[in-house]
Amino acid sequence: MGTTYSVGVYGEGADRIKALKPEIDKILREVNRQMSTYIPDSEIVLLNQHQSSSPFKISRDFLKVLEYSLSLGKKTSGAYDVTVGPLVELWGFGAKGRRDQAPSEKEIAATRDLVGGSKVSIQPDGSVVKLMPRVQVDLSSSAKGFGVDKISDFLKRRAFKAYLVEIGGEIRAVGDKGKKGPWRVAVEKPEIQGGIQKVFALREMSMATSGDYRNFFRDKGKRYSHTLDPRTAKPVEHGLASVTVLAPECMRADAIATALMVMGEAEGRAWANKNDIKAYFLFRKDDRLQESMSLSFKTYIEQHPL
Repeated sequence: MGTTYSVGVYGEGADRIKALKPEIDKILREVNRQMSTYIPDSEIVLLNQHQSSSPFKISRDFLKVLEYSLSLGKKTSGAYDVTVGPLVELWGFGAKGRRDQAPSEKEIAATRDLVGGSKVSIQPDGSVVKLMPRVQVDLSSSAKGFGVDKISDFLKRRAFKAYLVEIGGEIRAVGDKGKKGPWRVAVEKPEIQGGIQKVFALREMSMATSGDYRNFFRDKGKRYSHTLDPRTAKPVEHGLASVTVLAPECMRADAIATALMVMGEAEGRAWANKNDIKAYFLFRKDDRLQESMSLSFKTYIEQHPL
């Protein structure tokens, strides 16, 4: 997935913990084989190369992540869209390299035709049909979270009681550290120099953060963010710097954080409240960093103090 992972296990012998690594690596290699765009013959790369509207069979785990991602796209009215890849490339935030000028309206309109979750259909037998053969699928906003869930489920099957799993900053915490209390996880300041903004206690919960403060370019004095709104085919223009989501499943937290980052603080918080989502927002207003949270996030931190 082009990132790192870490697993912390509490209250177990060193030999038992050491023996986990080969098995965890095997799990992650399989997730990569299915959903990593960094591997030339992964399932998702082969799906994207499948320039046809004929059914394409995918594995069960890939199907689970794609089904959820497409359903979230519908639920967010297109704010979340796993087919947004061509727009990411057009705006210079993809594998093809950066740009220092905004694309023309003509280029944006042509590329926009290639984007839309409705252009991908899942068949009753679990195969995928691309209604537009050139459409591309990218699960980078949910596959890391799914990988976290896979490792967590593996540790649970092995009867481990307390552990924290992290892939590329997406986290799932189970159990606690006895007298040392719960797993404590920090939210980074949405600034280039980083630092800790806030620390939360995680109890049987996953956490994912989406930010908009490192990847951007300026053209004629205007800042263009790497967070693209599929509904407009352009970078977002709101002041949201980062959003953190808590959910039982890390896959869901990962994807929803991306969706809320697209929506912005006001629309995102309203959507989170309507859908009972635990979300913590950091946004810039009047040249200052401010915070807000959804109702269920506030309830969670009140019930789960540090």
